[in-house]
Amino acid sequence: MVPDEYRTNIYPFSSDTYISYIKGAVTFDQSLLKFNNYLEVDTTQGLISGQIDPKFWVQSSQYETNIFGKKFNVNKTATNILNTPYFHKQLYTDFNTTKTSYGKYAGSAYLLLNSMAFTELDEKIADYTKDKKYYNVLTSSIFREVSSSQYVPYHVILKWGSIYHRYKKHINEGIDILTGFTTSNTNTCLLYTSDAADE
Repeated sequence: MVPDEYRTNIYPFSSDTYISYIKGAVTFDQSLLKFNNYLEVDTTQGLISGQIDPKFWVQSSQYETNIFGKKFNVNKTATNILNTPYFHKQLYTDFNTTKTSYGKYAGSAYLLLNSMAFTELDEKIADYTKDKKYYNVLTSSIFREVSSSQYVPYHVILKWGSIYHRYKKHINEGIDILTGFTTSNTNTCLLYTSDAADE
């Protein structure tokens, strides 16, 4: 399946702002709309679907056995997000400041979910070779360009949902669920995604 060329000119996907979100992209061209045999057609069901193997959603094969194995650099030491001062400060704040049990640990959960090594919507599905097939597909294009069924692992949906929840709460209520560690006395960085902690 190859989308028509005019799809590269549709706003807002053709805007400079959208292109700046996509890692490694300079322009929104046909290469961001190629599916490279990622999609399949099940003739018995009449459905177009993505690959069923959940490993397609992992950023790198080194994380296939442990999705929580991604390390962050804190003072030039590689560590898991659970062992960082950012997570400890956020957990402490969540425990002491939230009065209700509903959403009490939203900030801590956000940090944990976003530390998992799953592909983001603005990244390409990791170069993956299986049965001599090669995949290099922009994740957001899979959902935007073709009506299809996707076998997305539950943890990925939780991760994407946590990002949506944070921004929705900020827009609707003016509250950032990560203020537990971003407003502390500690010199910290703001974690929008799991990659930000490496900077």
